[in-house]
Amino acid sequence: HRNPYVVFDSTRNFYRKLLPAYALQPFDAEAAEPVILDAYPRMLERLYADTEDLPDDRFIEIAYDDLDKKPLECLEDIYDQLGIGDFERQAPRFSAYLESIRGYRKNPHRFDPATLDKVDAAWGPWLKRWGYSRPEAAAASSGTPSAG
Repeated sequence: HRNPYVVFDSTRNFYRKLLPAYALQPFDAEAAEPVILDAYPRMLERLYADTEDLPDDRFIEIAYDDLDKKPLECLEDIYDQLGIGDFERQAPRFSAYLESIRGYRKNPHRFDPATLDKVDAAWGPWLKRWGYSRPEAAAASSGTPSAG
């Protein structure tokens, strides 16, 4: 899972870039917001419904922030829990890839109070489930869950 506030902002930015390039008629980019707010919980509800009966060696959930901060450790945990195979044999490939993207910089995210309120209202259960706290309005966010 990834910080829902960041998911919303990122998805909204995606539509703002996509629509001008592909729309065949005039559009309102803000019209995508309700679609985003509605689709995300429905996708997650379906995911959890479809995976709730899977044994631990068939499904794993990790925080994006953990994967971002310690990718090799997360990948090793995934290999171990899912019984994928010999992680040590694949680790050099993962390390080489990580080295190739070392300079990559993520887009910064800035939030206004109205956007935060929309995400809180629509995605509150997911924020609570994963322990994400509301970021400060107009502050950059790393997408880090709260400590609690």
